Amino acid sequence: MNVYTGNQSFAEFFSYLNMKNPSNRFNACNSEIIQRFLVNFPNLRLPSAYVEFMRYAGNGNYWIGSDCSFDDVPKLREWADELLEENSFPCKLKEDDFVFWMHQGYMFYFFNLSEGDDPPVYYYSEAAEISSFVKCSDSFTKFIIMQGGQYRHDSEQH
Repeated sequence: MNVYTGNQSFAEFFSYLNMKNPSNRFNACNSEIIQRFLVNFPNLRLPSAYVEFMRYAGNGNYWIGSDCSFDDVPKLREWADELLEENSFPCKLKEDDFVFWMHQGYMFYFFNLSEGDDPPVYYYSEAAEISSFVKCSDSFTKFIIMQGGQYRHDSEQH
């Protein structure tokens, strides 16, 4: 595939990224690996968009230098809570907020488990002058594709 069509499909999106950068390939993992990951969250129903994303990016090479892999994610909530406490941030994560990405220990992204299968994404950064969490995308899928940054939709001006 030479062009990303803008379809909100992780299969198409990651196929496109593979074509653009063959040295950093995203290969879909099998369902056994996904099931081993989900065992870490026995009482949670993770959004299908997130589970599909992890099928391609759970090995950790989507955001190089960030914590978002199968191994990292189970620890992120604890790290995020610590970051908020260290910075005396006035808001706390809710019980059903799920932290899926932390970068360099100073910022993190999360979604709320009660907001559907493709939930909005929120973030916190100690470097930002904010007094509440910031909604940065209306859907997890759009957020991930926007973060890819390695494509230009055909309809965009060059």
